Amino acid sequence: MKKTRNIFNYMLNDPENIDEKTIYENTGVNADNVKEIVMNQIHEGKSADKKNRKKKVTFTLIAVAAAVAVLGTTAAATGSFNSVFGELLAGEMKGGMYAGGNVQVQSDDLDINFKGIAGDKHEVYGMMTITKKDGSAFVENADEYFFAPYDLTSWDKVECILSPMNQLIGKLWYFGQECSNGDITYRFEDEKTINAVISYGTEYNIIGETLTINENTPGFYRTDEVLCTDEEIGEFFAHMDENTDMLQTPVLVAQREREGTLKDGQVFMFDGHGNFVIAREYPFTLDYNLSVKLNYKDTTKYLDEAKGRTVSYNTCNEMTVTELEAHAFGLKLDMAYPTDDRNKINIIQNKFDDNIINHVEMTMQDGTVYTANEGGFYQSSNIQRINFAFSSDDWKKVVIDPDKITKVVYNGITIYGE
Repeated sequence: MKKTRNIFNYMLNDPENIDEKTIYENTGVNADNVKEIVMNQIHEGKSADKKNRKKKVTFTLIAVAAAVAVLGTTAAATGSFNSVFGELLAGEMKGGMYAGGNVQVQSDDLDINFKGIAGDKHEVYGMMTITKKDGSAFVENADEYFFAPYDLTSWDKVECILSPMNQLIGKLWYFGQECSNGDITYRFEDEKTINAVISYGTEYNIIGETLTINENTPGFYRTDEVLCTDEEIGEFFAHMDENTDMLQTPVLVAQREREGTLKDGQVFMFDGHGNFVIAREYPFTLDYNLSVKLNYKDTTKYLDEAKGRTVSYNTCNEMTVTELEAHAFGLKLDMAYPTDDRNKINIIQNKFDDNIINHVEMTMQDGTVYTANEGGFYQSSNIQRINFAFSSDDWKKVVIDPDKITKVVYNGITIYGE
């Protein structure tokens, strides 16, 4: 069985260049960008200077860019991995979900029920429910209100306190420079209960570190009109092929029809249910601080068989694999250029074609094959790095058991397994 539906291939914009205003206003969806990137599978990275590609985009932002709502998770009380994260992540986390160590919560008005965490060396997800201490409701009708599903301001609210060694590495190594960010996504379970998904991603090893959340004013909106539903959007993408006219995407059709009708204060948005709506922002306060130690087990596996394999990267066919790392949420591939000379590397990179992407196929013990396409995001000295992540047919992020990987093919070359 081959899994080819990869949510990471359908970015509407280069995440490095997203303007926060375009996320909320009517300029945020561009028909030409959608058609070009979806149909031609042009990767996200457009800059020739690899050192300046700083943001590591989390799954939440990528999913939203693809106009798919995947964070409508209702936390269950059983505490198992699938019951809490099953609507967000596909598969079963090796080691399961952890309660988190030294969970500290401060809030005058809110009760925070922290459900647990699951993660690997570079990414972590957490889940919690929020209620008022006095038992009152947050809103009179939860169906009319929603939180911004991709509030870029949350990047400053979720941080990881790093060890002195990691901080030192960040100052010396290009891979560590600002290649970290976090996100919180809120959703009403009912008028009195808010579910929150916390995510954080970085190039550092965060196991054993402390994650902190400092919240006060999340983006909060009220729906004025539903333009197209999550079901209509999903139906379009489910039947998409190479002949599909992406200009007829329900979101783009709705926006074209209503472009000039927005009133003062109104914006185009995706609501908490994945519907494309016209909404307006309302003031809202969630005032709390939370910290949790990331105490889950490291399931990383280094696929040493790949070391020394000659592969291609963009137009360079003389790259040498230096490391292939498999972790719970993807693969990390490091390759060395055929020279250590910075000037010669620049000459090679100047010949790169921005339209070329890198393709990987990962085969599991049960025969399932996951595929992904990515550009190269990080480059340090003479090393080029690519991070591959995978998604399931229902747009969830795939959880990987590294011990069950039997084969990895990168750009047509088998670098692990036979």
